[in-house]
Amino acid sequence: MPTRKDKLISPTIYLVIFLVAFLPRVLALDAYVAPDEGKWIYRSAHFLQALLTGNLAQTTSVAATPEVEVLAPAVPTMWTGALGLVVKYWADGSRASTGLAAYLSTIPRQTEKIPLDFYPWTRFPTVLLTSLTIPVFYRLLLKLIGNREALLAALLLALDPFFIGLSRVIHHDALVSIFITISLLALLVYRQSGHRRRWFIISGASGGLALLTKPTALYLVIFVGLFLWYESEGGPPAFRRPVQRAFVLNTLMWGLIALLTFVAFWPAMWIAPVDTLSALFDRALNAVGGNNNYSLIPAPGNPLPELGFLFYPVNWLFKSTLPVWVGLIALALGRRQGRLRRQSPHPSADLPSVPALKWLTIFVLLFLLLLIPADTRDIRYFLPAIPALYALAAAGIIILTGRLSAVASATRFWFPGLLLAIQFGLTIIYYPYFVDYWNPLIGGPWLAPRLVKIGSGEGLDQMGRYLSRKPNAADLTVAVSFWESFVPFFPGRYTKPHYDEEADYIIIYRRQIQNRNPFPEYWTYFSMRNPEHKISLVGLDYVWLYPGPQLRVIRGAEFAAGLSARGYRLDNIAAQPGQPTTLTLVWSGAGASTAQQSVTIKLMDAANYVWAQTYGPILDPAGPSPVEGHYRLDIPADMPRGDYALWVSIGDVSRRVGTIPVRVLQKPPVQIPASTNFGNLITFGGADIAIASNRTLQIKL
Repeated sequence: MPTRKDKLISPTIYLVIFLVAFLPRVLALDAYVAPDEGKWIYRSAHFLQALLTGNLAQTTSVAATPEVEVLAPAVPTMWTGALGLVVKYWADGSRASTGLAAYLSTIPRQTEKIPLDFYPWTRFPTVLLTSLTIPVFYRLLLKLIGNREALLAALLLALDPFFIGLSRVIHHDALVSIFITISLLALLVYRQSGHRRRWFIISGASGGLALLTKPTALYLVIFVGLFLWYESEGGPPAFRRPVQRAFVLNTLMWGLIALLTFVAFWPAMWIAPVDTLSALFDRALNAVGGNNNYSLIPAPGNPLPELGFLFYPVNWLFKSTLPVWVGLIALALGRRQGRLRRQSPHPSADLPSVPALKWLTIFVLLFLLLLIPADTRDIRYFLPAIPALYALAAAGIIILTGRLSAVASATRFWFPGLLLAIQFGLTIIYYPYFVDYWNPLIGGPWLAPRLVKIGSGEGLDQMGRYLSRKPNAADLTVAVSFWESFVPFFPGRYTKPHYDEEADYIIIYRRQIQNRNPFPEYWTYFSMRNPEHKISLVGLDYVWLYPGPQLRVIRGAEFAAGLSARGYRLDNIAAQPGQPTTLTLVWSGAGASTAQQSVTIKLMDAANYVWAQTYGPILDPAGPSPVEGHYRLDIPADMPRGDYALWVSIGDVSRRVGTIPVRVLQKPPVQIPASTNFGNLITFGGADIAIASNRTLQIKL
């Protein structure tokens, strides 16, 4: 019978686990914005609006943004977002007087313009739900692998930087992971508790929530089928006998519970189940594909190797921590040395249970094997396997601790504590960008950019705040690739690197470089110039800021021998009449034999009249980068204001590569000066007034 002390300790343990999980997740929830979060806020608002109006068929993830392909049902994601929006609505006070439906309609469809203060409110339900799940994780593990193992696994999982990072955004990776984990552990507890039905029901219901969240939950269904098949006969002989009635009944029962949960939490299923499921399956089938390129040699022009079947192992190694390594290695060695308990009707504090660990291992390996053939890959998709890995690692650490305590008894306490301290230290240095953790044991920030893609908007918040401190920030235009992560932090205007629009500043993001956006030589050109500002996170550069003008993209300008023009840039936002201007062309495929070939540059009007012309070599030997050529254009003083076609010729091949604006950039003196901005499109600079000989009033604006 539990003593009074035991009754006090048990709730305290759950509270400590919750706080360890909750605090790093809830702090600085407005730190940065991931690329898709704005869309999920908008979809959550649309979901809630559909509930309020009774238009339940619109409570799908694609209804709000039909122009964007969405593979996940993401219903729990929209429920959590809707809950956050309701709480924010009441917290706003004065705005709440307009009514909830009207309030939701103010959320902009152009989702990058959703105000920053919406993000903490819509993220918080996911933070709270994942934080509450980790004590549940501990509770379930208590029934499977013992007290110390369960506590250590829960604390390590609570402090896992990758899991923390994905728990702090409004998205579905953390949600599907906790639902899969609860379903998995409840199913194992069902087996170990003598088939008590409540655990079976919990497993099925949680599995239904997982299926409502993301298609990766289908891998859980495959595992459940395998598990029930094996367990229906009590062991391996089931694989040599006909499938029996128990397997069929249990599988149907689990599926029915999952289906009822699926329907209960998705309003669209209440009135249009056939159409809703049909649309969902169509999207899932369109996403099915394979990737047979398993080479580790970088593809031509690709800065990263094609990892193929090693994608998830390599990416997981970068996201793993030292305690996981220690635990998994110790578990493997302990299994070989017979340090695991073969029979496990009741877990003890001595040795962990073989059957529970066996099934956790099978789940991780099966999940990995099912992920590998998928054409769309992201290490986020492997997150549902992380809790099981921590359970396995904790079992291994306790085994190792037992071996060490035979030599030094104090090791029983300080060794797990040391590993927890290491986990905490590795995590806290990445605050608040936990998702950018890179395992220092395998090269961390130095090696990771050479093998895997880096960055999901982290650091762009700091760059946005830096530019916001400029006195004319609202009048600035910034070219940025990851605009959804930048715009919430910047009051000015934005464009994109591949748009034919001018910019005062150009932001380059690390993942943009890895994606070779907008073209491979873009970074080659800018990397040889000094940025005005740079953002580094834990020793790795993420964001660079360069002054304009924009390096504009050239399309379809191929010449002989694989030579092509990729981009062009003036030394000012426009050429000016009566003044020389320097044009820079960025080239691709210019080798030693072609670098000094002559290029002819022409500026022509709509009537094909040549207003300016110059010549020069393809590449400038004195150029900062090895991909650029510089050409001086003398602009005639009488050249009218306008946009002129830019033509480039090599030999007998001519290509129109872009447009050069000709403007008078210095405002002439006026009698009545003014500076009135009309919608950031044009500025009224003043007026001259004169009386003509016929006594008419002439006004020149």
